[in-house]
Amino acid sequence: MRRHSLRVLDLAVVVAGVGLLQLIIGRLIVPHWQPAPGKTPADWHAQLAWVSSFMRHFMGVLAPAVMVAQAVHILLRGDVLARPIAIVVTSLTGLAAAALMLAAFGALPDRAGVAVELVAAVATLAIAVALMSTRADVVARVAVLFAVLPIALHVTAALGALDVTDVLPGFKPWHERVLESAQWSIAVLGLAAPFLFGPRPLSTAVLHPIPMVATVLISGAAPILVRRRFDLASEIAGRGFGVQLHEPSGADVMWLLALLGMVWTMTSCLVSRQPGRRAVAVGLALWTVAGYSFQWPYLIATSTLGFLILLEAVPEASTDEGAAVAAARLGRASAGPPVDAGAWRGYAEALTTQLGSGSVGLTDSRCEIHLADGVEITHVTGKRTGMAVSLTLSRDSVGIQSIVLTCGDDVPVESPAWTLAVRSRGLSGGAAQPPLSSGKPVKTGDATFDSRFVVHDADGATAKLLDDGLRARATAILDGWIALWPKRSLRWVITPGKQGVPANQPIALASLTAPDATEPLLRLVDLITTIATRAQLPAG
Repeated sequence: MRRHSLRVLDLAVVVAGVGLLQLIIGRLIVPHWQPAPGKTPADWHAQLAWVSSFMRHFMGVLAPAVMVAQAVHILLRGDVLARPIAIVVTSLTGLAAAALMLAAFGALPDRAGVAVELVAAVATLAIAVALMSTRADVVARVAVLFAVLPIALHVTAALGALDVTDVLPGFKPWHERVLESAQWSIAVLGLAAPFLFGPRPLSTAVLHPIPMVATVLISGAAPILVRRRFDLASEIAGRGFGVQLHEPSGADVMWLLALLGMVWTMTSCLVSRQPGRRAVAVGLALWTVAGYSFQWPYLIATSTLGFLILLEAVPEASTDEGAAVAAARLGRASAGPPVDAGAWRGYAEALTTQLGSGSVGLTDSRCEIHLADGVEITHVTGKRTGMAVSLTLSRDSVGIQSIVLTCGDDVPVESPAWTLAVRSRGLSGGAAQPPLSSGKPVKTGDATFDSRFVVHDADGATAKLLDDGLRARATAILDGWIALWPKRSLRWVITPGKQGVPANQPIALASLTAPDATEPLLRLVDLITTIATRAQLPAG
């Protein structure tokens, strides 16, 4: 995901990888070749058992720690959840992580196991409910909320098992029936996974060869294993994933289809071009390696971490794919006459001239146009009050890809101290995504401005950069995001046709020769460079 620093997502991938190794070694290989009582285990078995124990304790620390890191990351971002909701989610996550870490090292009595599971379930429910408050795809939001059902039923069954003392022969206690219902809900989730979490549009994703090949391989191997070695298949399902296959039956088909649904969904998300959708694959992988047995605390922590990753990934995937679909539609809509090269050059030259003669007052302004990898780059440079100004317009056959304005020196690699970004526009588009700031979210006290933008500020620079007049101008015309590296550089980025920005703003390609065609972009450049002059950037 785009705004992780080291990144929390990378740590989540480590959790999923170690969890997969622990699943194979500790939950499948070691128990399957466990020697009979009284017999000495082989050296390789003893060594694998030690590795399994180490990974279990390692995961007992890592998974809860990454849980907290992801919750804090979402809180600091400020544009995923409303701050009160993010605080509640972070607090419950921290409580659950502490309980799970203590339980992983046996610091809690055995009778506290159900209480720990209950605390984690409450945190998970809070995460799923918090996702409902975002602007993510409605189907995916409901799916994540539905995914809490098996966990809630598992906790209910665990609580019910505490009171069961006597059962009539031939009858199952009610808590076992609850567990069976929970497992059926998992099967439903797996069957529907492609429609709930798969890349959009599905009609395009289903044709990708890698998910198709993975699904075909599993669809060939899994039925053979079930029919020829049902005992082994049942052992893998039970010990590996907490799913009980009692005897060969027609229900096997549903479980196989659920397996294929999850395999296709994870692989198709993993190969997606959208970062948010690839992060969805990580969340689903964490769910998968955690399974449903919840035999150890780290499994509960891994599952909860999956929910936290999806809390950020699902809205980003919806935003990314919505923008891609919009761009594709724009491309089809503009498949008619292309933009005349002469008209574009005339627009660029007029823009350069007016940047020098108007309110911006660029000196030494000049314009260059060249091609790079099929994209036409228009580069306008100059100076405002001695400060270097560089405006880059990237255009292809579809339209304007991006507009980037850089003031001062080259942008450094470290995080900016101050950022401003347009908030989500709801179902019509997502929030702008600046680099992760080292600052915290701040309010200006201007209700109209604060409702449109989210500001992160590490040095208390907001009041200096934005007075009443500049805030009013920004609220009226600004889109995209701004990032400031104090005393070094400032950058503004806007992507027309994406993140809720109209495709014809601030450059209307259909009317490049109109007398006022350059006016919208001129006003924006004037606004951004005025803010940059207040930041006291170095002279060029």
